[in-house]
Amino acid sequence: RMRSATWLAAQTYLVNKDGYYLIHPDREKEFGHELNNPSRIQEEYPDWADAILKGTSLEEIDAYKDGKRVALLSFPIEIQGGEGMRFIEVLPYSELTSSLAGVQSASILAGVLASLLSVCVAILLSRSLLRPLNQITTAVVAYTKGEPAELPQTSTGEVGLLTQKFGFMMEEIRRQSDAL
Repeated sequence: RMRSATWLAAQTYLVNKDGYYLIHPDREKEFGHELNNPSRIQEEYPDWADAILKGTSLEEIDAYKDGKRVALLSFPIEIQGGEGMRFIEVLPYSELTSSLAGVQSASILAGVLASLLSVCVAILLSRSLLRPLNQITTAVVAYTKGEPAELPQTSTGEVGLLTQKFGFMMEEIRRQSDAL
């Protein structure tokens, strides 16, 4: 179960209190101390084996394997009546960070697309608001010159109310001019 519960690229180890392998990616190294073929973590990973066996926190271990940086997970396992053991999982840092790079790229792409969409929506909204206002302005200018003025009839909301009030005002001025 311990082997199947890890990342695909991770290597899983279980060592006893003396550093002898109980679980190892190379099954020939497992239980070697009982089979007259001892294999210990101190021999394979001398740079960080002692720190793991002493229970040093992960932040204090700068782990490298074969010259490449690795992420290292280590924690104690206590079995009732048994000796203390350590579970160790080693994952290449490149594997760990490659998934983060994908998330980062997707986040940047989503941000760019959201920005482009908001610019498009802003342009459409400004055009829908400015078109009737420009038509009202053109009608008022034409009216002041004595030319026929045509106000937009499709506007709603505040712009529609403004159009309606300009229409009433223009009609009232025309009636008063005719009365004089």
